[in-house]
Amino acid sequence: MDVDNSTDLDLTLDTRKYLLYNANESDVKFMFNVVSTGDSSSFEVFIYAHKRILSIGSCVFSKMFNGLMAASSSSSDNTIYITDIPIECFRNILKFIYIGVVEFNMGNIVEVMYAAHKYQICKLETMCCEFLYENLQISNVLEIYELTIMFNNDITKRCLQWIDDLFADLVKWNSFMMLKKPTLMDLLKRDTLNIRELDLFKSVYKWAENYCTEASTEPNDENLRKAADNFTHIRFPTMNFNEFAECTRYGLNILTSDEKIDVWDALSKVQPSTRFNSKFRIRSATAFRTFVFPNAGAVYCENGRYSFEFHVSRMVFLNYISVIRNCSVKIYEKDSGETHYAKGKECAIQVNRKQYLPYTFVPHVSYAIVTVEHFQSHHKAQSNPGHFKSYTEMHRYFNSVSKMSYCSFDEHNPFVFQVPQYSLIKMISFHTSKFK
Repeated sequence: MDVDNSTDLDLTLDTRKYLLYNANESDVKFMFNVVSTGDSSSFEVFIYAHKRILSIGSCVFSKMFNGLMAASSSSSDNTIYITDIPIECFRNILKFIYIGVVEFNMGNIVEVMYAAHKYQICKLETMCCEFLYENLQISNVLEIYELTIMFNNDITKRCLQWIDDLFADLVKWNSFMMLKKPTLMDLLKRDTLNIRELDLFKSVYKWAENYCTEASTEPNDENLRKAADNFTHIRFPTMNFNEFAECTRYGLNILTSDEKIDVWDALSKVQPSTRFNSKFRIRSATAFRTFVFPNAGAVYCENGRYSFEFHVSRMVFLNYISVIRNCSVKIYEKDSGETHYAKGKECAIQVNRKQYLPYTFVPHVSYAIVTVEHFQSHHKAQSNPGHFKSYTEMHRYFNSVSKMSYCSFDEHNPFVFQVPQYSLIKMISFHTSKFK
């Protein structure tokens, strides 16, 4: 990808390609200590750059070279010592600033995102978030969350949405066992983890055993309690009697006598717990549901392009789509604050076929689903009043007759529609959670 970082005639793309890493015309250099793989000795390596180009590509570099930071700099030979970014990653950053090219994968994405965040290269940080989101899976969501938690950006928020909704499944993955202690303790404080408290206790117990093993300590009761912060983040008072009894059998002496009495008093309504959180988590049960658009077949616009916009109140996992005529279905999305939709996915669907189309809708994002007739269909135009010559006519008619009906729905509808709906979609099948 090419990013034109300047409108100056003397900083064209060819010029910037020539200047990249060019020591002859540079006015700043970055120094790194590189460790030799042979004898573990270190040596200095320099990367040469140009203040003018760096200032255009990064506001941090601009302040460093042109603002108060430049005036207070004590470096006389324009050498900047870099200690927190690997040299190959820094080369990657310079390549992006100079010629708009960046190379990242799951192995170096966090290093690149850290550097982009540090030097406030917003476009590159956004690209890193998009890359991680495209590669987000249940098998790596905990790992990606832990790697990006320092940034607290869009990808971190999306990971938390996945974690909340899928935690009962995530505890079964090895990535849960490898979570760092501060990360796990912070997650246990969340009110929205979708997991039974008994299952959560057992999972944390197993995590504590693994933590002790990794630390080469005996997994006895004392060390297990220390590893899991005395299990203070498990909400024992939200269990029932049978579940808490199973906890005490599972970890016989994992709670002290006073803690057990405290929980039993809370469960018996004698007095509230003074040691554990008694607030119920917002648990959800997976529900498979279907949207039906009953009036879709009643409208037709020549060379039609039909769409509807919506957002969701929680995570929704799209499964299947069926349509009334052959068309392409395009899903667009935009984060809050953006002005234009960016394409998320496209699929050609034939009539009378239920097409599998996996996609995840998340909160805080606006979506548009567009259906476009682009190849021959056996289904002809409907008779009046469903045949229109313009979008204005179709819009006026559809506003008067269109209603959306629901199949297998309860009062907890996750979709929030923003504009009048018209579409070639006949049915959307998805699964989501139902908050209690």
